[in-house]
Amino acid sequence: MMKAPWSRMPLLLPAILLVAGVVCGINSWGIYFASTTGIAAIALFLSRFRIIAFSLMLCAVGTINAYLRIETEAPVEYIGVTNMYQADITQSRIGDTSQTLTLRVTHAGVDSAHMQAIKAFDATITVPSFDIEYEAMHTIRFVGQFSATQSEHDLPDEITAADIQLKNRIFTHCV
Repeated sequence: MMKAPWSRMPLLLPAILLVAGVVCGINSWGIYFASTTGIAAIALFLSRFRIIAFSLMLCAVGTINAYLRIETEAPVEYIGVTNMYQADITQSRIGDTSQTLTLRVTHAGVDSAHMQAIKAFDATITVPSFDIEYEAMHTIRFVGQFSATQSEHDLPDEITAADIQLKNRIFTHCV
């Protein structure tokens, strides 16, 4: 069996380095890895080892991308505070008595005149009404108070809605 030469796969090695950076970025020490590889890449670039510097910079970019995009905990400044929020609906589920929306919250403020862009976070909201049927890709504004998603178990192997939300990296809920 004949192997393909590297010249026919020019983006394979950069893709592997980027994925390696993403894998390192999902850990708690990801920001330290990104800063170390970034400094090493700059030092190697200045000492004319440009290919190695480019490789390390791809790892650092993948790490920074993963570290910034993956939420690890609920944003505490919005827990228990009643504000007006603006969010994009990413998923809508219709139940028997309510609609459950998965949101990407992007703006917050005390009222609609004072909305500010915030670091986006994922949340769920339960709408106990069917007056308006919400769909994905809609942008909504609402007044609410977020609470942290906590799983409470009555039985040892019980799976609750909070467990599913936490697995999907949704750390806040609003009713």
